[in-house]
Amino acid sequence: MWVLLLTAGAWSQEFRAMWVDAFHPGFKTPAEVSQLIAEARAGRFNAVIVEVRKRGDAYYNSNFEPKPADVSPPSFDPLADLIAKAHDTNTGPRIEVHAWLVTYPIWNNQDTNAAPPGHPVRLHPDWLTQNTAGQTWASGNYVFDPGHPEVQRHTFNVAMDIVTRYDIDGLNFDYIRYLGSTWGYNPVAVARFNARYGR
Repeated sequence: MWVLLLTAGAWSQEFRAMWVDAFHPGFKTPAEVSQLIAEARAGRFNAVIVEVRKRGDAYYNSNFEPKPADVSPPSFDPLADLIAKAHDTNTGPRIEVHAWLVTYPIWNNQDTNAAPPGHPVRLHPDWLTQNTAGQTWASGNYVFDPGHPEVQRHTFNVAMDIVTRYDIDGLNFDYIRYLGSTWGYNPVAVARFNARYGR
């Protein structure tokens, strides 16, 4: 009986989270962050899962990827402001902040020159996945190839940049998959596969 009571106590806190995507307004200005946290508290949510990496960009002060143009003012750090306001118990219950990272889709415009300077799709077009026909544009996105070791290193660096510099409560990786069975044919990934399996 005592063990059952301990177990029940450990699960008494519900996880009531809001997903907040970066394709719409919600946390790109100080006023939006304040409104988001106020609405989360009013709705009795205890966590927000915020898309801080949409397509090779950073809704925080990144050491690896550029900040999107829709952050205002440009010096604003949305993730830092979210954490400060969500964790501030003087204004209401503490709210967890989970950083949501879109992992492999890297750019959603067929014109890669439209990407800002320093954007990964401009710096590393050789990291893009390819299909069996050698195409790199897929379903409205350019996507990095999971089989390329530099892609893995970059993904690791992006994640560690966040977890070592921001007091987040969780990290959520999204789109950590291949596009389908006809994708994953980046020349480096294919060479690694062939070397491993003797082809």
